[in-house]
Amino acid sequence: MKQKLIIVMLAAATTTCTFGCNDIKTDKTTDPSVGSGLVARPSPTGYTVLRKSDRAFTYLVNQGGTITVYDTTAGRPVISTQVPPQTLIRVDPKLGVFTGSAQVIKGPLPEKNTRELRLKN
Repeated sequence: MKQKLIIVMLAAATTTCTFGCNDIKTDKTTDPSVGSGLVARPSPTGYTVLRKSDRAFTYLVNQGGTITVYDTTAGRPVISTQVPPQTLIRVDPKLGVFTGSAQVIKGPLPEKNTRELRLKN
């Protein structure tokens, strides 16, 4: 009886390690020491979605480049502009869109619409 129990436990451990351990991939998409822990990945569409929300939000763009605020509900861009590194982007349905302290689009924006902040790849 003891031998059968040992054999069953070894089989379970081998199966778990075979199917569980081999599929583990080191993926650096989460790092608890950095902000929310999420790292944006480049998209085959030509842009990377940095943030998506139906409410007011801010986002610090670490690298400079062309950013677009895209209204996914309406299916069209709100604004597209060039920003330097370390620029704070603020999207507020009541006040508009800001890059740093400059207002680039005056509000109000449609309140119930969902917007994406995109960075061109």
